Amino acid sequence: MSQTQQNITISAPGFGGLNTELSPADAQDSFASVADNCIIDKYGRIAARKGFLTLTTDATAYGADINIEKIYSHLDEVGVETVFTAADNRIFKAEAVPIDITPVAGSTAITDNHWQIVTFNDACYFYQKNHTAMKWDSALATLVEPVTALPRAHVACAAYGRMWVAGVVGESPAIHWSDLLNGDNFTTGDSGLLDVTKYWPTGFDTVEAIIAHNDRLIVFGRNNILIYSGADDPVNSLALEDSINGMGCIARDTVHSIGKDILFLDTTGVRSLARTIQERSAPIGDVSRNVRTTLVEFIADTEAPEQIDAVYASEESLYLLLFKENNIIYAFDTRQVGENGEMRVTSWPGNAARSACVSKMGRLLIGGVSRIGLYSGYLDAGASYPLRYFSNPMTFGDVSRLKFPKQIDFTVLAGGGVEATVFWGFNYSNVFRNQPFTLTGLGAVAFYGVSEYGDSGVPLSEYTAGATLARAKVNIGGNGVAVQVGSEVAVGGETFSIQELNIQALIGRMV
Repeated sequence: MSQTQQNITISAPGFGGLNTELSPADAQDSFASVADNCIIDKYGRIAARKGFLTLTTDATAYGADINIEKIYSHLDEVGVETVFTAADNRIFKAEAVPIDITPVAGSTAITDNHWQIVTFNDACYFYQKNHTAMKWDSALATLVEPVTALPRAHVACAAYGRMWVAGVVGESPAIHWSDLLNGDNFTTGDSGLLDVTKYWPTGFDTVEAIIAHNDRLIVFGRNNILIYSGADDPVNSLALEDSINGMGCIARDTVHSIGKDILFLDTTGVRSLARTIQERSAPIGDVSRNVRTTLVEFIADTEAPEQIDAVYASEESLYLLLFKENNIIYAFDTRQVGENGEMRVTSWPGNAARSACVSKMGRLLIGGVSRIGLYSGYLDAGASYPLRYFSNPMTFGDVSRLKFPKQIDFTVLAGGGVEATVFWGFNYSNVFRNQPFTLTGLGAVAFYGVSEYGDSGVPLSEYTAGATLARAKVNIGGNGVAVQVGSEVAVGGETFSIQELNIQALIGRMV
């Protein structure tokens, strides 16, 4: 006897983000097995990430195929922004036509690009392991080695009216603090030092990062974390308030405050400091819980994990983790945190980003190959990029019966006509059939909501038509106990998000 065709609706497919930790048989419809070049938007939909608008108009100063390993935005006291980049063992002002500002002569030749760049008062300080520190003087618009020798360090933080710096063994392993409001003076006044080697709870460790948070000075070792109070008056009040052992930071530039919390990378993935302090349990605060195995493998395969980069873009609610050697970015959505501290995550593969920062004007800047880009629009350097979404295998609540899918209905929000491809497969196999299709518009669903000026400051038309509700019905075939579906779309200048999937299927006999 023939079976009645059933409709299985998946609203906001993949709203839980990427999850590669669950067994395919146990994975939920809310998770995606593939979520490439997308984000989870504020409505909980899989949506296209923004593209990267090239800001560098003439890359001659950089040279061909030069990786921009560091990018930093400095805002001086009169509100003038200067963006610095480090590439090819040189330092640049990253204007549309970059300017090489590397000091002609210095006590140490520059041999790496792993600078920690910190704004303090009207100056900008450059620290790097095995290098003499340098200073950008905004008034003179010059990068120089200060007359007064600064400590040779690889970690720096500006907080509580002072500069705080630390080096490695043989390079000021203690934490030095400067005289009040004087980032050049580490020897007189009320400057001083803190020998943290005496306080690591598990013995020897090195300072990997320093950050100020909630009136505390947080010191990250590789395997320990120290929390100090009284940093506003270190001579009289600095005191160890708490310590955490068995967890630390392996990459200085991954430490970022996201408001009420701090995220950082340790050997097991991205961690939340607040949850770690609160629960004192390793599984708690595991931000990257849903992709942990993959991240651990990437960390292990990275030749210099201390140079893994990250950035927190508050206006986008994204913490981006850059694996340069793997050409991939993991994007963590900071708006929603699970019961164990995990965040929804998507991946941006095939990405040549080497560094990132948020400008003092709130713009997300990406350092690439001989170029810097702005996170804006929906093109990568003028070209389209692929968005890919795949569900996990679905049994529709019955693991014992065959499913005969006949049709997949896509409902999306798109900014224009979209050519796409649907994929489907069966029984936990990586073999998929595919069918191209065209999404046809049903009418605009948004008219306002786009700013009059774009992220780059270029005027747009006064109003835009906004996204359009579009739908496609695609006939498919085959059968299996579990069904997996996916789609690939070339994002080519317009927004795109998946609103709903409907699968028309016959439920067959028990197997």
